[in-house]
Amino acid sequence: MSALRKLASWELVGTPTEGVPTALARACVRVGHDLRHDATVRARLPELRWWAGRETGAPADFLVVGLATAQGALFGTGVNCAVDEAELTVRVAELTQDHLIGYEALPWPPCPDHDHPMAPCADDERACWCCGATGQALFTIGQLA
Repeated sequence: MSALRKLASWELVGTPTEGVPTALARACVRVGHDLRHDATVRARLPELRWWAGRETGAPADFLVVGLATAQGALFGTGVNCAVDEAELTVRVAELTQDHLIGYEALPWPPCPDHDHPMAPCADDERACWCCGATGQALFTIGQLA
C-alpha cells in the first residue's frame, strides 16, 4: 500500500506555496473561481480549499489533488500533470464536478438553458463548460460569474 504525502493546501483562487506544478495551480484557480462564484456551493461547502499530495512511488508528473473544508478532505483524485493545461483544467473540473454531483447532490455548474449541469470539455486550446445536450461550448472555465 502506498502512502500519501501532503504537499500543499491553498485557497480556491490562491497559489500554493510550493510542490505543485504551475499548470495544476492555474487549473485549480480556474475551477476555484467558478466554485467561488456559485452561491449554492458557497452555502453548502464554506471554506473550501484545494490540497495536493504525492503517493509514494508515483511518477513525478502524477499528483493527487482535491478539495477540503475546515472539517477535512472531501476528496482527492490522481491527475497526470504532464498533459497540456486545457486538458488538465478539464480533468480538475471533472473530478470536482463528480464529487459535487455524486456526493453532495449539487448539480454544478448548472446549464443556463437546460435542467442539467454543464460538462467540462476542451475546445481547441481552452477548457470550457459545455452544454451536455448540445455539446456547445458556453463558457471558458474560470469565467463564470
